[in-house]
Amino acid sequence: MEPQRSGAWSRRGLVTGSAVLIALGLGLGSVPVGADQGAPSSSAPPACSPVHLVVGNPQPGDLLLPGMYVVQGLAADASAAQAPGIDRIQVFFDQSREDGGRFIGEELAGVDGPGQHLSANGFALVANLPDTPAPNNTHMLFVYARSAATGQEEIVAFQVQMKKPLTVGRALTPTPTPPPASLSPAPCGSPTPTPTFPPFPVAQAEVTPGASQGPTLRVFNPQTSDLLSHGLYVIQGLAFDATAQGSTGIEHVQVFLDPRDEGGQFLGAATLGLPAAGGPFGFELVAPLPDRAGGHILSIYARSAVSGVETSVSIPITIDGSGG
Repeated sequence: MEPQRSGAWSRRGLVTGSAVLIALGLGLGSVPVGADQGAPSSSAPPACSPVHLVVGNPQPGDLLLPGMYVVQGLAADASAAQAPGIDRIQVFFDQSREDGGRFIGEELAGVDGPGQHLSANGFALVANLPDTPAPNNTHMLFVYARSAATGQEEIVAFQVQMKKPLTVGRALTPTPTPPPASLSPAPCGSPTPTPTFPPFPVAQAEVTPGASQGPTLRVFNPQTSDLLSHGLYVIQGLAFDATAQGSTGIEHVQVFLDPRDEGGQFLGAATLGLPAAGGPFGFELVAPLPDRAGGHILSIYARSAVSGVETSVSIPITIDGSGG
């Protein structure tokens, strides 16, 4: 079964989002299946942790389906002599590892596989999401990043929806995003700034009569200065016109490699309203990035079906000529 593709085809690009960072200095004494006791552990948590972890995919509140799913993010030990200084990423389902959570995926340093890697550019691992019942179809994901030097771990924990979204009051109201868990100590310093995930849209209460406002356009993947391999790549984001009634108000979202008005290459028109790409406001395009190594501008255009006004976003990227 092919993994769900919320960023799954990104080989070097990173889906980024606002996951709360949860740093723990954990001893790895008795742990369930999927964990091991091979790394050193700290006797007591430090005042702050040099281990930093950002989970970009999935995001809190995302609607997921049972089966194979690519979990992506960025993990680093700021005290390591060589990046990323992380030797293991693990994912547990419904409960934490220490509380007997279900082990659903792992990536080890130096053991890359199809859709999986762990490097200074980020991590990706294939997790097997189980089909288990839960109140309101709401489940917890726990992602662990372990320092190769100390065995110290950081955890990001957040809720996701499985199979069915939460019941909402009116059409096209986005799924409420549950707050991530929050523990301490916090990471030391900020060598990896926490990316800002754009909030789900809320219709504007006051719009100037006669004004032609362009639609709102946010791009989650890729991010500015991402290094991408040529070949298939998932481009995701959300687009909406707040003045639309009963719909997203978007006619189309088109993607070009380099600006359209400067002869940029048309990569395709995105599919709108995908649950795995932001719900009814989301868009996704699996685009074939050409073998044109070097710096480029990924240009995304969203056209309003209400006013015909267009909004564009330009993202500087680099295509890696050594990729496959």
